Amino acid sequence: MPGNELMRRIHNTGAHPFRMPALLAKDDREQWLLGTAVEAKAALKQYPQDCMWTYEVSTRVNSPKTMTLP
Repeated sequence: MPGNELMRRIHNTGAHPFRMPALLAKDDREQWLLGTAVEAKAALKQYPQDCMWTYEVSTRVNSPKTMTLP
């Protein structure tokens, strides 16, 4: 998805900059899961930034070296 203003500040590099994950509103879940392809695609809307918050995490979260096996 194209990023909202909040997420554009975070996802701003790489092959697909200024993006964000597709987040479905509760009211759009059934349309996404049970609708036609056209209806499902229509459920993909930019999630409102006032319903989101962010906080900084270490770059270690992206490293497979920091993963531990159970």
